[in-house]
Amino acid sequence: ISIEGPSAICENMEGTYVLSGLTTGGIFIPSLNDYAKAELEQNEGTVTIKNIKGDITLYVSGNGGNGCQCEMDSIEIKMTPKPAIAIAVTPASQKICSGDDVKMSASVATGVSVQWDGLSAGYLDNNQKLFNTSMNDVVNTFRAVATTTGGCVNDTNIDITVHPLP
Repeated sequence: ISIEGPSAICENMEGTYVLSGLTTGGIFIPSLNDYAKAELEQNEGTVTIKNIKGDITLYVSGNGGNGCQCEMDSIEIKMTPKPAIAIAVTPASQKICSGDDVKMSASVATGVSVQWDGLSAGYLDNNQKLFNTSMNDVVNTFRAVATTTGGCVNDTNIDITVHPLP
């Protein structure tokens, strides 16, 4: 029996492993060393590890189509944590009057990229004005998404309340 698949999975994500080496009619028997750290889903010829929360070992044995038991194979799977991300905003109150300046930035580790939803690139480096032409407060939600080079993702939101001018 052999197992092919990633040696690392991002926290709370999933990875698929291809199983091979059984004769026709054989049955794979997968197991984990710690079911509290991940979920295992078996399909024909594959195993999917879901919602990983720590390092685990996947074991696979099998019964061949002729009734003989096969040797076991295993693979150690490391859990890669989500990247940390923090948003800073000026002014710190996150509440401004229509037309006031606001500035936002995201702090991440070296090698982690950040994409913004709801925020033009100018907000990252310059003070920008947010406007509210309604009679009520308007809440603007901005989302920063951090991605590692290995593809692990984490995100966080920040709300900026813009009060209307009297």
